[in-house]
Amino acid sequence: MEFGCPVNGCPHKEVIQWQCPQHNSPFYMNAMCQQKCEAGGHTGSIVDATWACKHSFHNGQNQKADPEGFALALSRSTELSSKVGAHWVNTLVCEFGQQYAKIKASCVIM
Repeated sequence: MEFGCPVNGCPHKEVIQWQCPQHNSPFYMNAMCQQKCEAGGHTGSIVDATWACKHSFHNGQNQKADPEGFALALSRSTELSSKVGAHWVNTLVCEFGQQYAKIKASCVIM
């Protein structure tokens, strides 16, 4: 998974290749907000995940992302759209919002 830090308020703006802290291997995600560790095979919801980039903002603590922070992080990753397509990214952001039960009515999946 490559996108910026999704924690609202974190000033780190660069795209990050997110790694599983347990196995130091890449995480992958699908459009239904599920992530999977490449090495360990464990899965989970992105909504339940916690995040911490290398910025001192986190003080070494993982934090949950909110829909706004997550959408902003994805929007900064133009490479993500070119790799998987705008429809996939739209589905992902809408699913993320629906799982948070905040932005259900505003999502239109093409």
